[in-house]
Amino acid sequence: DSKQVLAYALRARLWNVLGDDPQMRRDADRVVEMLGKSISSFEEEELVAHGTALLLRGQTAHALPSFNAALQLNPKSAEAFAGRARVWRSEGKNAQAVEDLSEALKTEGKVSLYLFSRAAALHDLGRYDEAVTDLMAAILLNKVFYPAYGLLGTTLTVKGDHKRAMAAYNK
Repeated sequence: DSKQVLAYALRARLWNVLGDDPQMRRDADRVVEMLGKSISSFEEEELVAHGTALLLRGQTAHALPSFNAALQLNPKSAEAFAGRARVWRSEGKNAQAVEDLSEALKTEGKVSLYLFSRAAALHDLGRYDEAVTDLMAAILLNKVFYPAYGLLGTTLTVKGDHKRAMAAYNK
């Protein structure tokens, strides 16, 4: 049942955020098991769930076709763009990740996680001013998004702005 698959996919993502790898792996495995290997009959949400589960299992190369298929069904799927950006980041293709995250942000509007992810890719590309802009926007949307403060501190340190970096680290 599609709703059950999506529930397992969401729970796997939550376990991942909480750092519970065994639980995350169990739920991600369940998603892949329930959906099987053929993605040709999946709906957009199932494709994104499948790709995300594969990412959580560390199978990034296998996740890409699911996200691409989701984007063929819905060329404005912010979640598919963000998922594909995670694949690009894992492969060191930060410019492609920035493009996909920009598309996700165009579609979905300001989402702190998408802004943070794009900032991380921009940082890795050496585009520090743009990274700071995205991080500040992510923090404005979510004042307790502590990973954004950490990356902001790192980015400001690289730029030589140690005073603001320390303020970010102290959040």
